[in-house]
Amino acid sequence: MNGFFEHKNIHKYTWHQETRQLTSIIDYIMVKQNTEWKIEDVRAHRGVECGSDHYLVKSKMRIKYKRNSNINDSTPDLREKIKTIRYKTYLLKESSVKLLYQNRLKAILDDHTYVVNALTAAASEALGEENTRKKSDYDGWNRELEEQKNVNQKTYHKWICTKSPEDRTEYKKELATFKKLLNRELLRKE
Repeated sequence: MNGFFEHKNIHKYTWHQETRQLTSIIDYIMVKQNTEWKIEDVRAHRGVECGSDHYLVKSKMRIKYKRNSNINDSTPDLREKIKTIRYKTYLLKESSVKLLYQNRLKAILDDHTYVVNALTAAASEALGEENTRKKSDYDGWNRELEEQKNVNQKTYHKWICTKSPEDRTEYKKELATFKKLLNRELLRKE
């Protein structure tokens, strides 16, 4: 499916070898011809790195599904509520909050109510609802990491455009700096 959709060549090639300037389409997304899945797009993403000379191949597809007709009328309202509320799950790392959540969940499940109602109520009482407009400061992402990420992206794009060894060295140096900052933040949060 990689060559089926109209894209620039750089978004079709899934493998490269810089020493000989070779590129090829050797990784594929394959689906059955008689499937009900509808493939909307397939392309290679060059920015994802995993220590390989292959690029990530990503596809967008629509999958048909049948809705269960046995569900009562009140269930869609609960599903909508669960989709719109985000809980502060990172608080479960603290033992006191985790114990509180487990106790609330056990107490509600003992009443033999629906499991979805129990999970929603327990999460609301123990964790509280997360403000989705503002990113939490608890996860450790800060301005220094954001600035280093932007510098890292700029040097990467510069290297991709020029393909020069100096720009690659600069990019690798900035990437190492970013990884050190990220590891430092992760260790501080633990």
